[in-house]
Amino acid sequence: MNKEAKNIDIFFLLLFLIVFLTTSFLYFNFTKSNLLDFVMLALVFLVAIIGYFKGVIGGLLSSIIVIFFYASYILYSSIILAKPVEILTYFWMIAIPLSGFVSGKLSTNINEMQRFST
Repeated sequence: MNKEAKNIDIFFLLLFLIVFLTTSFLYFNFTKSNLLDFVMLALVFLVAIIGYFKGVIGGLLSSIIVIFFYASYILYSSIILAKPVEILTYFWMIAIPLSGFVSGKLSTNINEMQRFST
């Protein structure tokens, strides 16, 4: 039971770190941020919520769907509209599946701890 408690603490801190990094990254790039960045921030939280309630597989599957549509839009704007790809694009492609994975693992460890305590 001690191992599950440590895992819960680790994954909670990782989720907190991801939230802190995404919001601080947007804050420091606030002058360059556009509406798409705030939509992506909302999608990071949505994927984290889905990952928490559906587990690791649900979080990763939802992140695959979000990244597919986001990468399609970036590819379209890069090729057709001739916009450059910014570094924030790569940040979102890492933050989205990471938040889904961490919140899914947090949920799994919480469920394991509840199962052993009853």
